Amino acid sequence: MSPNAGWHWLSQAIDLFKKRPFEIVFAYFGMMLCTFVVAALPLVGPVLSFALAPLFAMGLAQIYRDTERGEAFVATALFSAFRSPAKKPLFMLGLLQFLAFAASMTLASFFDDGLLRELISNPKLFEGEAAQNVEYARQMLWRLFQSVAISRLFYLPALMCFWYAPNLIAWHGMGVIKACFYSFFTVWRLRSAFIVYLLSCLAFLMVPTFVLGVLSAIHPAVAAIINLVIIPALLGLITIVNCSFYTSYTAAFERDTSA
Repeated sequence: MSPNAGWHWLSQAIDLFKKRPFEIVFAYFGMMLCTFVVAALPLVGPVLSFALAPLFAMGLAQIYRDTERGEAFVATALFSAFRSPAKKPLFMLGLLQFLAFAASMTLASFFDDGLLRELISNPKLFEGEAAQNVEYARQMLWRLFQSVAISRLFYLPALMCFWYAPNLIAWHGMGVIKACFYSFFTVWRLRSAFIVYLLSCLAFLMVPTFVLGVLSAIHPAVAAIINLVIIPALLGLITIVNCSFYTSYTAAFERDTSA
């Protein structure tokens, strides 16, 4: 598969989105709302939100597949994985994702003195002195950027394992370990396409945002119009990127995925 395939995944996601934009946005942000509600639960919320993430991801994938095939939109398809025989391995996959994320944060803490972990537990870290001292705030932001970069670097192998794993578990009947194995080596085999895909997604999200920001600075009247459209535009862009997770799967695994 050529490196340009990474761009095609995104363009295919745009085509998929255009078939049923309002329903897809509704489903995606319905999933986000469910995730936030679960994450807000005391004590178990953060772990449970990770554990349920693959089940919600497969619910969205089912909606994308139905849309691609021209089938009727059913909102409850978002919870279809909870009724699937694959629900237990998907749940176990989510727990593995949490452990991998926690491990990446722990490894990063050795390089940033625990800054990123402290910020997650205390979002008001940048208030107080950071709000008053520009130089201190700049140093903290640079350290935070380094922390995020280090933690993502440590998490990258796990991300490769988890990228296709939910689909392989739910639609191909694989076990958790086998699905992670196949996912990792498929991403590695398509690494040049994934680099193009990542750059395409960044440009797709950042360029329209930058253009809208520049236009809003031209005149107050223009800014008022931009403020009306920027939120719906961002919602659509983010949802299209999420659709591209599905189109990258269909490109990599072309066999029938009938349930």
